[in-house]
Amino acid sequence: MISGSLGMLWSPRRSALKPLQMSSAHVEVGTTLLTGLVAPCVHGRIAAVWAFGCTGLELGRLVGKVTRGDRSWDGDDWWAAFQPRLGVEVPLPPVRVPHFPRLAVRAFGQAVVPFPVRLLVLDGPSMSGGQLTEVWATPRVAGAGNLGLVAWFDL
Repeated sequence: MISGSLGMLWSPRRSALKPLQMSSAHVEVGTTLLTGLVAPCVHGRIAAVWAFGCTGLELGRLVGKVTRGDRSWDGDDWWAAFQPRLGVEVPLPPVRVPHFPRLAVRAFGQAVVPFPVRLLVLDGPSMSGGQLTEVWATPRVAGAGNLGLVAWFDL
């Protein structure tokens, strides 16, 4: 069986302090991420469970804000990530109510492999001059585990 999913991800702005070798000791970095996800999947039955594997592609926009003292710098860049996913679905016993969907428990793990994105700031007397310093970068690989409930609707 083949399936697919479409989705949106919105990650609100969060700030984090990062220890830097800059002339100013207090630097805050905040990022906001808005992306869309396309994930085609292949399913196969193994005993009483369904195993599945997906290959997702996430595209969107990353917006960053760097604040040092009373000055700020905004920047944005394209965001793209590859998201392989492996998981299982365990069907629950059917509910004997007309038109009630079939339910299953779904568990999966996924890796997120983003294309590199960096936020840079000019370190000097002002934020418009001096040496370029990296204040934020995407990780090479991240991961997530998910547990949820799935419903199938017969149309």
